[in-house]
Amino acid sequence: MKQRNQMIISIIHMSGPYKRESQDFNKFPIRIGRIPEKCDICYPPTLTHVSRVHAEITKEGERFKLTDLNTKNGTFIKGKKITSHFIKSGDTISFAKKGPKISIHVTKKEISHLPERIEETHPPEDKIIIVINYKTYDFPLNRKPISIGQNASCNCQIEDNRLYDHHMQIKYVNDKIIITDLTGHNKISVNHKSLDENDEHFLEIDDLISLTSDGPFFQFHDGNQLIYESSLDQEKPQKKITEIVIPDQLPDDIVQKNLNRDLVKTIAVISIVFFILFLIIVIFNIKLE
Repeated sequence: MKQRNQMIISIIHMSGPYKRESQDFNKFPIRIGRIPEKCDICYPPTLTHVSRVHAEITKEGERFKLTDLNTKNGTFIKGKKITSHFIKSGDTISFAKKGPKISIHVTKKEISHLPERIEETHPPEDKIIIVINYKTYDFPLNRKPISIGQNASCNCQIEDNRLYDHHMQIKYVNDKIIITDLTGHNKISVNHKSLDENDEHFLEIDDLISLTSDGPFFQFHDGNQLIYESSLDQEKPQKKITEIVIPDQLPDDIVQKNLNRDLVKTIAVISIVFFILFLIIVIFNIKLE
């Protein structure tokens, strides 16, 4: 069967309801919005930052154009509002200033046949995609190892005081992506299990990599994506409700005190009543005299 090169756009959801999910497309246009019948990437109806049909991606030769469809909240690339823009691999797109973000990756793949539209499949695994703070790094596999750390000489520099200058190494061996702790102090853990010094770990989908005990973190997705998180999303703790317990029976000493107090009140009321009656009688007698 004759083979040809097929252009594929991989979309990684950076924020919003589909965060960390990915979709691949090889048919165009790709429309983004909130109407299922008209949109290929369809956000929930409640996500009103996004218009009903918000934007579309079209193919023009070997290039791809993103067009805003006259929306109220706009479309942004790297924080800059656009009406139309030729996108490239690594671009980050926001639908509305505070709306969901996606990252774009363009790949050529030699194929004999592809379905008309591929959705939520694994991206082509001839490279590793590392996304850090909405910036995307694409590294070919089968090449030299990739280093991550604070030092500017690292392939991926992360300015975070929790990290060492050269913190973690990523390499590709026997069709597997493996990571190595370079700190010498067992700082890295995978799924909450520490890596020994120079210990190599073969990554599996959904592995959680903690660069230190309190972050930052990477999540491994779809066989070739590492998504960076400065801290993990955690639910807000619920307020503790203090239960007030009313006992069925009060202690005897408390009961006796309450009885004594009630008796004193009763005697005081009776005394006031007798005093008032005494005054009335005295006044009445004075008038008779």
